[in-house]
Amino acid sequence: MKKMLQILSLALLSSISSFASADCKLSVRVFDFAPQFIQDKQGQWHGMAIELIQAVLQEANCSAQFNNVSWKRALHLLEHGGLDIMLNMSVTAERQKYLHFIGPLRDETMILVAPRRLKSEISSLEDIKQLSKRVGILRGAYYGTEFALQMQNDPAFAKRFEQADSTDINIGKLKKQRIAGFFNDKYNASYILKNKLDGSQYKIQPLILNQNFVYIGVSKKSVSAELRELLVQAFARAKSEGKLNKILSKYNDSSP
Repeated sequence: MKKMLQILSLALLSSISSFASADCKLSVRVFDFAPQFIQDKQGQWHGMAIELIQAVLQEANCSAQFNNVSWKRALHLLEHGGLDIMLNMSVTAERQKYLHFIGPLRDETMILVAPRRLKSEISSLEDIKQLSKRVGILRGAYYGTEFALQMQNDPAFAKRFEQADSTDINIGKLKKQRIAGFFNDKYNASYILKNKLDGSQYKIQPLILNQNFVYIGVSKKSVSAELRELLVQAFARAKSEGKLNKILSKYNDSSP
């Protein structure tokens, strides 16, 4: 029996190793959103999220094929096998039906960016009802259990939001005063206030909408169990060797 288990273990290792030696290319969702995703004039992708996934894929002897698609479209592709990997994913019961999660990759805090001229600061979800305009959210994004429940159970609250396909669209709407603000990851919001919005006119509100770890989402439809295990091992090595934390520190982001 012991000898049989040894043979099976060797067979599994051999199967996993065969992926590492083969031409392993995985499709990864990207979008133009500095400093996590940056596309240069030559069409090459850079940024924190790019460096993180490349560090993991290199450990697995794999490479990335970057696909620039919207968040909602990417979720559909992951579910139906048209995309392999999506980064910065919160774990939800719905997503667990079609995704495996590897990580955690980093810590994410969702906040509200709004004009400084508001009569009073936004410290709670109830405060949002007092805003004169709606708040921008991303189509298909996850903003935490409390937010999801209030959206479901409070019609007046749900009417206070306007969906968009990208943060850049929400930035444009805010500049044109079409929305009162928009939700975003605190790390990215800090970058936006330095590079895309006038920090003297806009700020991060006190409201902490949600805080949790985000993961690498891997499609159950397009990525085999053997390849997924290879990626899990690759992530563990990149983490234990300090490669991922080094990248996060480089961008002044927090590690899990």
